[in-house]
Amino acid sequence: MSTGCALDLSHLRPGGSDPSPSPSPSPTSFAAQPLLDSSLSQLAELSAVHLQGQFAGPDGAPNETDLTVTDSGAVSGTMRIAETDVSVVQADSQLYLSAADNFWLTQPLYNPDANTYVDHWVRVRTELLGFDPQAALTPAKLAESLKNMPAQGDATRERLSGTRAYRVELSDATVWLAEEEPHRLLRVEAEALASTGEGGDTAGASVRAAVNVEEPATEDVQQLYDDMATTAKDEFGSARDARIEIQSEGADELYCETGGQCTLTASVTDISSWESSGSVLVRMDATFTNDSLGEKSCHVTESLEAGGSVDLACAIDYALEPSTDPTTYEIQARPKLSTRALGGNAKDELVASIEKQREATLSGEEPSASSSPSVG
Repeated sequence: MSTGCALDLSHLRPGGSDPSPSPSPSPTSFAAQPLLDSSLSQLAELSAVHLQGQFAGPDGAPNETDLTVTDSGAVSGTMRIAETDVSVVQADSQLYLSAADNFWLTQPLYNPDANTYVDHWVRVRTELLGFDPQAALTPAKLAESLKNMPAQGDATRERLSGTRAYRVELSDATVWLAEEEPHRLLRVEAEALASTGEGGDTAGASVRAAVNVEEPATEDVQQLYDDMATTAKDEFGSARDARIEIQSEGADELYCETGGQCTLTASVTDISSWESSGSVLVRMDATFTNDSLGEKSCHVTESLEAGGSVDLACAIDYALEPSTDPTTYEIQARPKLSTRALGGNAKDELVASIEKQREATLSGEEPSASSSPSVG
């Protein structure tokens, strides 16, 4: 359930501060449920929806939002959070954000590489937005959520921003439907749009919303997938991962052997203050220096399971020649920990998944369940 202060939806309607849309000269009541059924049946069959308005964040405050969500769960757009524009991409059940420092400084994220988030896309938990766009806002799931709120009384004919519409009061929402059949959904003001699972079962947090709803043009949906695939291909290779908070436990240890082979080890632990799940890739970059021998570096990456620990060991070799008069060298080593959202072939798998989602959406096929690529 959403938490925090109440979200006043009335002033968010098109037309400014007027608490209700301008009524037609002669308002007339009509049976609401048939209109609603027709509208939601049409909504569920759409390939994508464009949602513009406000969603409540985890603190209950309204965030300006402009998102497009496809039937296969691809999400792209922006949200204005903490007075900062945040770019949002969600594909194959993975949520990525890109934002300026103002946003990241307001988040309770204290990973060793948190100061680099501003320069990278960052994979995050959906709780950071306060809801899961993919789970709540696909056309079918949005329709299912509204279907679970039966109409209350009759529909009233009104004008919504110049469009002839029916206003229908639901148990936990108000919707505006186009007067023309099939009475497409124009706007939603809901106290709780629920994330839904298989069969319409409630799954996860709900979200307060006040948004206009449009069907994007086919070419816009095509462009969304093109841009998403390009972003994943060109920028997600260095994406960070904030789903788990990590910390190096104990002192980092440096071992050097005769001949100049040195190894730096570190033990990294999940210290998340939330209930973490899944796994993240932890990378250690190490720099070894000596005034006479110079500088050498190495890096190593391991997978850290939620709630667990992982040991990392990074080694270099100065390859010193055997000598009858051995010299002792003092080696300094500096480790640097960071996270990675994708490793190995995972980025290519994600791009392939986006391509499959595009094909399913544009062909009108029933979208298949996604499976997140391996982080390894």
